[in-house]
Amino acid sequence: MHISLMERDSRVERRLRKTRLAYNRVAQQYNERTKIFPRNVVARAHNFTELDYLTFEGQEAYEPTEIFED
Repeated sequence: MHISLMERDSRVERRLRKTRLAYNRVAQQYNERTKIFPRNVVARAHNFTELDYLTFEGQEAYEPTEIFED
């Protein structure tokens, strides 16, 4: 019983990590796209704010990578 609980917990943790990483990728794309012309003009006009990255206590912080090259 103990082993099955541990396996279930690790599956839940993997799903949470996968979901957190997916959210952070979308947040990164949103943040980058609202800084590029002409989207930045629309974003500024509608008061779009930068999204924060989702982190959980005890896990590594998300470090964004460059998606669009200047």
